[in-house]
Amino acid sequence: MPNLLLLHLHLPVLRATSLKRESYSRKEEDDAEKERQKAERYKVAFALDQQWIGLEKEKFELKRMIE
Repeated sequence: MPNLLLLHLHLPVLRATSLKRESYSRKEEDDAEKERQKAERYKVAFALDQQWIGLEKEKFELKRMIE
């Protein structure tokens, strides 16, 4: 019977440990998703910057042609 008593005493600890692992795992997944979204935002911002630079070059060339 002592083993049953020990198991009964350790069960809450085991549950808490399991919940902590799940919470940590969920946090890692959330952090990875945030990093993926951040990388996607940077990629979009870079593409927009490149597009803006292209338009500015085109504008400059058109002004040179007019003058």
